[in-house]
Amino acid sequence: MRYVFLIVTISLCACTKPPEPQNGPEEGPKLGIIAFKSSQKVYAFDIDSAKFLWQTRAALPSYPYNHFTYDDDVIYSNDVGGIAAVNLADGSVAWQHGGPTSDYSGGPAIFNELAISDTILFAITRGYWESHLTAHHKKTGKVLWHQELMTSWEGNNKFTTPVVMGEKIFALAPLYSGGARLWSFNKRTGQVIFSRNIEGSTHGYSLSSSPDGKYLLLTT
Repeated sequence: MRYVFLIVTISLCACTKPPEPQNGPEEGPKLGIIAFKSSQKVYAFDIDSAKFLWQTRAALPSYPYNHFTYDDDVIYSNDVGGIAAVNLADGSVAWQHGGPTSDYSGGPAIFNELAISDTILFAITRGYWESHLTAHHKKTGKVLWHQELMTSWEGNNKFTTPVVMGEKIFALAPLYSGGARLWSFNKRTGQVIFSRNIEGSTHGYSLSSSPDGKYLLLTT
């Protein structure tokens, strides 16, 4: 008689519960920012609860064509008194700067929105006799360079916001004689690449770049 032995091996699978999802870092409150130009104070509140969070005093935009500029949880405010960098986390003023010239009452006037590229913040300042393009380190406010643009008898100093394209920065302003002047600078050193006059009117001008960064777009 033949005996056949059947050996069955049962593999037991130890089933474990899938790991519970880990909670990510808790997000901070979403801020609402209120700026009171009359008192030069900035207030922050939680937009979900309306809870007041902080207040600080800084140079605020008092002209309709001045605006806050935001970058890396900091707002940059510009006005006649200069530039202020305010940390949104707690309202502390990281730095405040009056600009390279002092021939304008109360300091140089900054009548345009600021431009930011990498670690550099750019501002066009207008003194009583001339205007400058100034580059600041955005973390410290240190002036890296500044270049004179035009005198007050050449044009009305109504510059567009500077436009950064790659390693260059451009500025545009109308001339009293008609048309406008376009400047190009190396954004890191301030070296002048070119300055040329362009035919056109003395108003209705604009300066921007295409979304892909390939083209500089201007109207005069």
